[in-house]
This record gives sequence, C-alpha cells and structure tokens, in this order.
Amino acid sequence: MGDARWLAERLPAREFQINLCEDRYHFLTALLSATLRGQVLLLSPGNVPGDLLPLRQRHPSSYCLTDTASDCGGMERVHFSGSPGDLSGRPIELNVAGDSVVAELYTSGSTGTAIP
Repeated sequence: MGDARWLAERLPAREFQINLCEDRYHFLTALLSATLRGQVLLLSPGNVPGDLLPLRQRHPSSYCLTDTASDCGGMERVHFSGSPGDLSGRPIELNVAGDSVVAELYTSGSTGTAIP
C-alpha cells in the first residue's frame, strides 16, 4: 500500500488509467494507485496501439501506465519503475463506495469491436 500511495502521488490528474504493467506486483500496485486517486482502471484486450485506440476514443481523459517500453499509441505514458522504499510510518486507508466503478474490462474483440 505504501508503494501504491507513492505511485498515486505521481500519477497525472486523469479519470482513467490504462494499465499495461507486465510485472504482477506492478500491476497490483497500479490498480491500487488508480483506486487511491479515484481513477477507473481500464483493462485493454491487448497491449498494442491498435488495441488502445478504442479505449482512448471512448475515454479521452485516459493515460497509459506501463513498466516496459510499451508503445501507448501517442497517449500520455507514465513509466512505473521502482518504488520509494520504506513508507511504513504513514497509515493508509483505502475506502471505496459500494457503487463505485474501480475497473472496466474489455472483451478481446475477436468477434468484432471490443466491448466493456
């Protein structure tokens, strides 16, 4: 949670985060950081620019968070590399209302356009 708060403080002020992190720990940290910021996590059916374009069109206030050299198709790209170290002295609360949307997952689009 300390790493998630550290990352959340460095994220752009946007409504949506497209998480392309390949490392599982980075992926979870990115999910928690988006939730802490009140951002909706968008999970694309793939990680090539063609897969990201429909998400970007549907959610213009989105950015791409990645831990690799992923091509984000021209959208704002935040690279997640590393962590702040020990943040154990700061308490962290994660409060999410029951009717909040935390993530939007998209189908593969194998039978047409990817849909949420």
